[in-house]
Amino acid sequence: MNKIIYPLRLSTPEQTKKAIQRLVQQLKKDNIAICSHPSAVQLFSRNIPKCYKDNEVILISKTVGLTKRKTKNIIYLKPEYTLKINRDFSFRITPKHK
Repeated sequence: MNKIIYPLRLSTPEQTKKAIQRLVQQLKKDNIAICSHPSAVQLFSRNIPKCYKDNEVILISKTVGLTKRKTKNIIYLKPEYTLKINRDFSFRITPKHK
């Protein structure tokens, strides 16, 4: 489960790249990120390996009851794990050492 994750495609628009970069930085800092850019969250979610989702290492949730324009997505990384940034957009999820 120590894979390098690259959540972008070559044709990703610049605005989406910046939103994903902010999302990754928030996850690294706080283990939680809030994003209102739907295509950034969709692309990020699509590129997370299935093993992380199945083992609930990373959880992605959408707020309910808000209008479509105000909907926010919450990405949560379990406290037992840490996110290490390799380059601008690639990162690795590793267990914290005790």
